[in-house]
Amino acid sequence: MGSLYNQILTILTTPPGNLTYHLVLAFAVAGALQSAVSNWRQSDFPQGRRMVIGLFVLLIIRVALFLGAGFVWQGVTPPEALLPILDRATTMLGIILIVWLWCFPEPLKTADAASLLLALITLILVIFNYVWVSAQTTQTPFNATWLNLVWEAAALFILLLGGVLAVIRRPNAWAYGLAMLGLMAGGHILHLILPSLEGDFPGMVRLAQMAAYPLLFSLPQRFAPTVSPAPSPPSPQQKPDLIHKRRQYTVEPHILEGIFNISPEVSQENLQRDITRISSQIMLADLSLLISPPDAEGKINILCGYDLIREESLGRISIASSKLPLISTALRREQSLRLPASSTSQDFLNLSQHLLLGRVGHLLAVPLRLLDEEKKFGLILLSPHSNRSWNKEDQQYLHNFTEAVQSTLSRDKKTPELRKQLSNTQKILEKTQKELEETRTHTQALQAEVNSFQRQKETFNDAAQKLDKLQAAQEKAHQTIATLEVEKKELEEELKKLHQREPEETDKQVEAELILALEEIARLKNLLADADQKLV
Repeated sequence: MGSLYNQILTILTTPPGNLTYHLVLAFAVAGALQSAVSNWRQSDFPQGRRMVIGLFVLLIIRVALFLGAGFVWQGVTPPEALLPILDRATTMLGIILIVWLWCFPEPLKTADAASLLLALITLILVIFNYVWVSAQTTQTPFNATWLNLVWEAAALFILLLGGVLAVIRRPNAWAYGLAMLGLMAGGHILHLILPSLEGDFPGMVRLAQMAAYPLLFSLPQRFAPTVSPAPSPPSPQQKPDLIHKRRQYTVEPHILEGIFNISPEVSQENLQRDITRISSQIMLADLSLLISPPDAEGKINILCGYDLIREESLGRISIASSKLPLISTALRREQSLRLPASSTSQDFLNLSQHLLLGRVGHLLAVPLRLLDEEKKFGLILLSPHSNRSWNKEDQQYLHNFTEAVQSTLSRDKKTPELRKQLSNTQKILEKTQKELEETRTHTQALQAEVNSFQRQKETFNDAAQKLDKLQAAQEKAHQTIATLEVEKKELEEELKKLHQREPEETDKQVEAELILALEEIARLKNLLADADQKLV
């Protein structure tokens, strides 16, 4: 029996048999990772993403150690003392990741920080081990050193702690996780009890890991997407009735009436109640909750809710945001969230306590904005009674509903403003029309004045023509007066000459004629003077 035990240890710790150990573990992790990725794509649960990350890191660690062992076997890299230290570090990091994956499927800041801290301590321990081994002058097998006891004790402590956490938290399929941790712990215990002091690697630990790692295949099945059975096609007798019902209506009248009542003109409280009631009726959700983001005191307020089973509204409830970590994160990031009923998140535990429910069932949450575009809300659907699961189509359907609500409220919110603007525009139009009428009347008056001015202008033109004629006559009269003045002077000269002669009968007759001529000239001159005065 001892010979068989030693042969098994030798195969698992020396080339090429140790490559079998690395391949088994790497393929086990790779298979579990592939299944986890497939389930995550189908379900889109946050647990799936967390599982994929953990298994991927675990695969990287196993592949790195596998490649190191292969290089040593081929003589590319000397074994020295570094490879045994890396083997222990890989085992320790694997244990930390496995405990993290099994016991904390949902994000938990405390557990995540503790796991990261343990990983950093492991890396520091690797550096310390390498420095200590490098300073030794004798080549002592690593299994015979006190460092081996430190590594094994640390590994056993993490495994026992993980087992206790699995029993306390009882996550999905926790029995498989407990079995995996128990198998690995048994390998470490046997290595401490029956150590192979001549070797550098823990053969029993590797054997236990080869038995435990295939249990990782059950890890992705904890949150496998639920597939609802396809409804059976209606019989020929049922088809006419089914078509008749579909042609009648696709939305219940009371739901349609509630949709029409969604308006910012109603009170905020009634608006919130209408949204939760309609969403619960449309999605056939047992419970619908409307929550607000954390306030100044760090509390999330469940503003209202609707119980579809009892057909009654729920009152306001306040919960500390730290008690709803997943919901708080999704609300803050405005992301949708789907959790299965089997989730071990403390969100479920605290929701069930505050809602006085034994279980909350499956959860679906989507972001929502109401009248205040800066304030974020969340619409949560639960199925504690019907245990209805939510898939991606349900999530998209509810998301479309919330977008329609946001669009309706945004449009209706602008309606009073548009009405006010329309009223102001109508008033401005009426005022403009009145001013236009006044302008038109004034224009007509001005046109009349223009016509009057036009007539006056024509009259002025006639007067101007007459004036021009009178001026011409005046000038001609002036010329005539000037001529008469000249003739008058000549006649006066002749008259003087006649007076100087001796009086004769002929001269008297001429004198009389001259006097008559002078009088005629004076008369004409007076007539021209009067005409000139009238013209001026």
